[in-house]
Amino acid sequence: MTYAKQPFHNLDEYIGLPRVAGLALSPDGTKLVTTLSTLRPDQTKYSSALWQLDPQGKTAARRLTFGENGESQPSFSADGDLFFLAKRGTEEDAKPEAWRLPAAGGEARSILSHPAGIGSLTSFARNNDRVLVCAAGMPRATDLEHEAKILQERKTKKITAILHTGYPVRYWDADLGPQTPHFYTAALDPAANAESATLKDLTPSSGVQQTDTAFTAADNGEFLITEWLVPEGRGSLATGLMRLDLHSGAQEMLLQPDETYEYTVGKISPDSSKLIYARWTRSTPQ
Repeated sequence: MTYAKQPFHNLDEYIGLPRVAGLALSPDGTKLVTTLSTLRPDQTKYSSALWQLDPQGKTAARRLTFGENGESQPSFSADGDLFFLAKRGTEEDAKPEAWRLPAAGGEARSILSHPAGIGSLTSFARNNDRVLVCAAGMPRATDLEHEAKILQERKTKKITAILHTGYPVRYWDADLGPQTPHFYTAALDPAANAESATLKDLTPSSGVQQTDTAFTAADNGEFLITEWLVPEGRGSLATGLMRLDLHSGAQEMLLQPDETYEYTVGKISPDSSKLIYARWTRSTPQ
């Protein structure tokens, strides 16, 4: 048996290989979208684009997006429209916005924006009118207008300092803050643009509890389950599971970590009635 020449013997050729990340399947099962990253001509960074695949494997893959700064995180709405995140404008000040590509055809439109950029967007398989957004928020911002003002002042005055009032202050090799993760919901109007859509902050007082935590949202759009870091004193944090109502923002600790167990979020069942999660026994000095 013979094999085609592979680039693994050459580091430059290996780094230049295209990279595929993630899959999103349309509700009717006819469209499959993935993110393909390719090395730029100057070989300094990768550019990503969305490609549509045929789940049956009968037609060739087709590129859907051609943005200068790339696109990522594809997902489908209940009616088959494609959501994704993309930066537009100059690369220096561009922030990720949520975009929507109609299933019936036409140009993609920006539907949601955030002063600090949108970190992730989640659609609901059984709710077509709302989406869930995760973005970084300033602790003292009262609304998004105030958020934008604070960020602009820091940029204008070239402020990079971070005031830490709790623990942790770093995660691996990165400083944490001054912003913390926030959950937002938004009602979608098919004819609306990013300026007219309103983000509702569900966790305005969140802090380190959501630092680098995973979450999963129910298909009916009623709630999400997120990992929640519980301070224990002396710099120790334990992971529990929090239920967050996507209408009121009400919080309910489903699984509280203790001396024996911590927890990791899994998936919510399609009927939104059950949760799969994992727990592990905490290690001790002994």
